[in-house]
Amino acid sequence: MLTCQDLSYLSRIDYIGSGFTKLVLKGTLLNGKDIAIKTVHGEGNDVKNCMKAYGDRVGCHRLATYKLQKEIALMQILRHPGITQLHGQCYVNSDPADLRVTAMLDLGTPLEMIQLLQAPWEERFKVCLELVRLLHYLANSPLGSVALLDFQPRQFILVEGSLKLTDLDDATNEEILCRQDTDCTLTFPARSFGVTCSAAGTCVEANEKRNLYNAYRFFFTYLLPHASPPALRPLLQDIMNTTGTLSNQKQLFPAHISACVPSDRPAIKCLL
Repeated sequence: MLTCQDLSYLSRIDYIGSGFTKLVLKGTLLNGKDIAIKTVHGEGNDVKNCMKAYGDRVGCHRLATYKLQKEIALMQILRHPGITQLHGQCYVNSDPADLRVTAMLDLGTPLEMIQLLQAPWEERFKVCLELVRLLHYLANSPLGSVALLDFQPRQFILVEGSLKLTDLDDATNEEILCRQDTDCTLTFPARSFGVTCSAAGTCVEANEKRNLYNAYRFFFTYLLPHASPPALRPLLQDIMNTTGTLSNQKQLFPAHISACVPSDRPAIKCLL
């Protein structure tokens, strides 16, 4: 694992992007490898909104730092090819508040949906397949079922052509608490779904269902149907129906991940 010493020798540091909470840079290690670096974004909306509400700069930076620390902790526990690999971390209490915690990660490129829509169908299908495999893992992770509360394409990157989840600070393994089924409604902009309230007082599989429907509305709807091979259209329609209606989603994972299907495009005969 990389340490603070490796971080101190980084060269060719450059800006990649920023969000509400974090700033992302890239740099080159002594061995010539390029990595991504995440720190707290001191001028981001999280800190600014907190400052407007409470006026406590130290406390607001501490809250933002907690989110980055949470992401680091989750990356240490959730190990999967579809999650960005954590290569190291650095904690230095004497540094400025927005530099005290640094994560060192895989360097990738942002997932640009417009570019992806223009890519060959095989590439679009591969991204969706990798997403399904990731969601299957999150539904059965060491922490239980994990929901991505801020599920957006911007939370993902491409590393050597493979899809990776890179933003985990809004992930949760807590299912919705309930007393009755009406407490378990999952509401999305276009529709809502009823979920069963269990005897234990939690909404059954709510995290898994939330992830699946978000995958449908942000990824599958745009990437799967257009220009798909005729031989695969019944299977793709099944995937669309399963995720778009949240019906029988348990069959989506084992059947659609492992099967090889006939195709008129040799490159994708066994992508499933």
